[in-house]
Amino acid sequence: MTPDGPSGEPAGAVAGARRARLLLLAFVAFVVYGSFFPFSFRVDAAEVQRDLERFWATLVLFDGHGRRLFSTMDLVSNLLLGVPVGYLLVRGRLIGQQLAVRLGAVLAIELAFAGAVEIGQILAPTRTASALDVIAQTA
Repeated sequence: MTPDGPSGEPAGAVAGARRARLLLLAFVAFVVYGSFFPFSFRVDAAEVQRDLERFWATLVLFDGHGRRLFSTMDLVSNLLLGVPVGYLLVRGRLIGQQLAVRLGAVLAIELAFAGAVEIGQILAPTRTASALDVIAQTA
């Protein structure tokens, strides 16, 4: 029989949640590093305005001739970036006790995290920010 943790959960579950939190921290650091490397930022108002307009324009998926305006690989990579964050947030038991509460909170946190990364990329001249990436990563 394993001793219970402070919340009455089995010690194995407490240790698993702790590992998930550490993995979440490492993965978030990886995503932030990969999203902003080489860490060159600009604050030229005209360029930021142009990139912000491009950010919202990414929600248009097809042109007038039906041609796709987004990269399938970029969409898939952002979906795959969101999966570990969502899983580790639920597994790490950082929010709520009930699964429905945790899933709702994970959705909100994932949306905020993906949005912050993409909005931050507006200030990085070597990156392209995309509202579609936010949606894909949150999904």
